[in-house]
Amino acid sequence: PPLDFVIVLSAMSIDGGRFYWERNSNEKVKGIVIIFAWVSIQETELKSYVDLYASLGWSSLVCLADFATLYITEKATSLAYSLLRELVEELRCRPCPVVVAALSGGSKACM
Repeated sequence: PPLDFVIVLSAMSIDGGRFYWERNSNEKVKGIVIIFAWVSIQETELKSYVDLYASLGWSSLVCLADFATLYITEKATSLAYSLLRELVEELRCRPCPVVVAALSGGSKACM
């Protein structure tokens, strides 16, 4: 059966990468998973992870860092702060559990 989630097309692009929401369309979202993907991931590869969390009732905040972000701390810091601001805005409106999923070295670009 098809999964019940909505793709939010507005992505936040900043110097260092981008992030976007894959929101579960259910009224009662069980939580948010922040997915830090590896730099060269294809969207089709990432979809299986997002679909897994959506099937469990979770929305995903997906972070894709640029290659240079791995080595330039200012870019990583900028991307991390922007992502955290987005997450805090969401949690102020709708508090819920948050899980961090780091795929391969994806988290290195923001941590």
